[in-house]
Amino acid sequence: GPEAWEQAPIADYNDLNGPDTQIKKLLFDRKQNATLDHRLFLAADNGLYYSDNPAAPDPSWNYVTMGVPNSITDTFPSATVESAVRIWDIEYLPYDPLHPTDTLCAAVKFTVHDADTIREVWRFMLSVDNGDSWNEIPNQPGIDLSISYATVETSAAAPRSFYCLALKGSSWVKAFDVTTGSWTDKASGFSTGYGAGHGFGVDQVNPNSVMVSHSTGIRWYLDGVYQDYEQPGHVDVEDIVGFPSQ
Repeated sequence: GPEAWEQAPIADYNDLNGPDTQIKKLLFDRKQNATLDHRLFLAADNGLYYSDNPAAPDPSWNYVTMGVPNSITDTFPSATVESAVRIWDIEYLPYDPLHPTDTLCAAVKFTVHDADTIREVWRFMLSVDNGDSWNEIPNQPGIDLSISYATVETSAAAPRSFYCLALKGSSWVKAFDVTTGSWTDKASGFSTGYGAGHGFGVDQVNPNSVMVSHSTGIRWYLDGVYQDYEQPGHVDVEDIVGFPSQ
């Protein structure tokens, strides 16, 4: 019950590089580690942190250095990139207790200083060592400065895939298969202005079925094709989550 909640903080500004750090998301590793605890990720506006002892009275925290993607250095060869990156979303591959995973995907915003121009560049990053190191996912769409947010979802029906959304004037969702390295279109041409990119959900039984927020409603895509289905919603659809068993 609620009486079991502890109010002692597990992290403060000394752990997270300053009092103004904004936390975007917490993500637990469901596997137990060597200390019989679970790695906890903290996605923030100044980078990614993790603790391997979050249940301890005073957890220790590690800051993850995320290298600059080749796509950015190739596109802006004379630019400098801020070391602090914004981790907007992060997910593990779907959990399987028989085959636990160390593979994660993160939607990351890099701030690029090119002469007198500051550019915000979104890239999808992949880790295969439980978040210790990260690399740009290969073959993803090229840099698009019109993208304002990016997010990640998964489906139990696609245990080797990450579903990546780019929010822009004409938004898209693509699935990345970590085994084959291929990208597959799942939805496109919609306007998901609310929810900062979180207005989409993937069917947990049919991996080809995706729901996205569009304007003030919800659209359904199947095999990447809009199904001429648009459900009216609230004035702003902030988030969509697939039901675990339907």
